[in-house]
Amino acid sequence: MKIRKSLLSMNSSSTRKYISHKTRKILSKEHQLNLLSQIEKEKCKIEKIKLNIRNLYLFVTTKDDIRGIQVSNSLINKIKGIISTLCFICNATSKDKDRTNLNKKKKDNTENVLLALYYANQRLFKVTENEIQ
Repeated sequence: MKIRKSLLSMNSSSTRKYISHKTRKILSKEHQLNLLSQIEKEKCKIEKIKLNIRNLYLFVTTKDDIRGIQVSNSLINKIKGIISTLCFICNATSKDKDRTNLNKKKKDNTENVLLALYYANQRLFKVTENEIQ
């Protein structure tokens, strides 16, 4: 709609007075530069629209390709196990930070962090060991 309005404004009677009706040539250099700049602006807008359409098409096709991929349940369970381990570590460290903020003094609660890291190491070792075999 904006493109149509800009084209209509370029073709308005006030701008046509700078164009010779017999030869169809632009009479003033200033008006010629103005028209060229408007054309360049519209060209840039159209290029952006084309790029957006192309990206949208690529996104939709990639989304369809991802839906077509079949993942085994064992791999999904392994990934969920790793995620739960990382969440456990995150919870242990955030509880330590909460306790520090409440008391306004630094508490060394490294036992929880070390336990979480040990637990994570054991879980990751089991997952990779099963993957190797």
